[in-house]
Amino acid sequence: MIYTEDVQQRRDEVYRLIIETMEEFGDIWTVEQVKDVYSKKTLEEAIADRQSSHAKFADIIRTVINR
Repeated sequence: MIYTEDVQQRRDEVYRLIIETMEEFGDIWTVEQVKDVYSKKTLEEAIADRQSSHAKFADIIRTVINR
């Protein structure tokens, strides 16, 4: 079915973009991990979620270092 293949190709492209964007932060993901965690989110939602996680992690590290 062509429609289904087009939808899957678009989803695969989103997964690829998520992976590439996360690699810029040193956050390495596999396609399977992205599918498991972000398959129902938009590219923007996935990136915002990861950026938020990175910010929280950085805050934790700062707190520990500054003790």
